[in-house]
Amino acid sequence: MSTDDIESVASNFSEVSFRDDLVSAEQAVDLSIKDIQDGLNNTQVALREMLQLDERGEEYSIMKAKYDEIDELLKDGINLLKELRGLAKQLIPPKPRASTAKKAATNVLEECKGGI
Repeated sequence: MSTDDIESVASNFSEVSFRDDLVSAEQAVDLSIKDIQDGLNNTQVALREMLQLDERGEEYSIMKAKYDEIDELLKDGINLLKELRGLAKQLIPPKPRASTAKKAATNVLEECKGGI
């Protein structure tokens, strides 16, 4: 088995719920980050356009429309980051329960303290 085969098999062990589907964690992370990057690029372009509008002294209605576009892009970005946070949370394994071996050892020691 090649290294690529092992990596492919290993990546399929963690499946997560992502956008109403069950996909590999690796695929979900890649899609999520790509969408965030695309959103950031679109936001940067819109902000630069707003700067150009400002330099030209555009009127309020045009500037407000550009601001509304940027605001929507930022809201979408916030939602994508929240989605990524939820994705990361799915990867945390369940919290381990207290070990019964420790409890048993504590009980034995307590019994010894009381005498034989």
